[in-house]
Amino acid sequence: VNGKQHTCPAGTVGDKTGLTSVACGGLCPLGGWCGEGSTAPTECEEGTYGNATGLIHADNCTATPPGYYSTKGSSLPMNCGGPSLYCPGGQGTTQTVAIGSMSTPQNASELNRVGQAPCPDGYWCSAGKAIACSIGTYSKGTLRDSAASCELCPRDSTTRSDKSSSRDACICNEGFFMNDLLLCQRCPVPGSSCLEIGSSLWGLRL
Repeated sequence: VNGKQHTCPAGTVGDKTGLTSVACGGLCPLGGWCGEGSTAPTECEEGTYGNATGLIHADNCTATPPGYYSTKGSSLPMNCGGPSLYCPGGQGTTQTVAIGSMSTPQNASELNRVGQAPCPDGYWCSAGKAIACSIGTYSKGTLRDSAASCELCPRDSTTRSDKSSSRDACICNEGFFMNDLLLCQRCPVPGSSCLEIGSSLWGLRL
């Protein structure tokens, strides 16, 4: 300018020769920042993003929020991606949910999970999803990573609902009663009635 050489101010980029304005080559682009005299933008580090032009320092890059991740030079954070992944925030990559665990919180969008937790009682977990044990089964063990983790109730018994978490939830089918050995036995006829599921020796109607 006026025959004098000037340093491009912070927030602008001098990416070509023959510049004649203090605006230099224009504002620093999205995804990076430009200190004084920059000939090219410096990319925002992974785990941060630059969603405005004219940034002048790395501190101007925004930390990536939970449920998202940002690679180096990102102008916006990206969705974590699915229930098998989680993003605690401030990171440049996704994290994979461990076997037998679920992504959390389960009531959040599957695209934006922020953590993981062990599979809860009454469920089995696959690819970050918690799946209820079906009626007539209950969960067992600590590594609940397949439908086989849900144990069948003993013969002639079932459960009142899904999501059962122990054998104690198993009750006798209609027409059977639980005897003193805690096994389901066909209701004796005549003289007694087992018209409802869950009949037991102690509550048998004669």
